[in-house]
Amino acid sequence: YTQKDSNPFGILQDLVNSPDVSDVIVTDYQRVYVQVGRRNFLTDLRFPDAAAYESFVEKLLFRAKATYSTKFPIADAMLGPHARINVLHKCIASEGGPLL
Repeated sequence: YTQKDSNPFGILQDLVNSPDVSDVIVTDYQRVYVQVGRRNFLTDLRFPDAAAYESFVEKLLFRAKATYSTKFPIADAMLGPHARINVLHKCIASEGGPLL
């Protein structure tokens, strides 16, 4: 991402910026986890609804110049020099929505 896009991760930006957080894991619009050390912790962050979450995932993929589909259900891309995104399409994600 560019400097002018100072908040590319929306509600996840503070987690992405935290030096203590090694990974941010979103299993659906209601569950956002962080990995600190080797342990995962559920946060109290939530997306407003499933549609807002799916739109967020699509915007991240667009910025990373990546796509996913039922034919190619896994997207793995870089968003800027330090942020890697890995997304599983809802057709293979266990919770029924994209897995970020």
